[in-house]
Amino acid sequence: MLCKHPLIQKKIADEVKTTTEADDDTSMDEFGVKLTKAALEKMHYLHVALSETLRLYSAVPLWSDDF
Repeated sequence: MLCKHPLIQKKIADEVKTTTEADDDTSMDEFGVKLTKAALEKMHYLHVALSETLRLYSAVPLWSDDF
């Protein structure tokens, strides 16, 4: 879904960078250390985007009498 909505993708990327205090020079190992539970709890826009995606594309199959 993020590929279909580049503005949302940019907002989430900015939120992740801000929350983890990462920049373009941050290595994956450094980023992994900065990605803490506290940082994830501050990522409200990411949470909303994931929740909305799961609402639209439910992971639980819907039951139908047509089967």
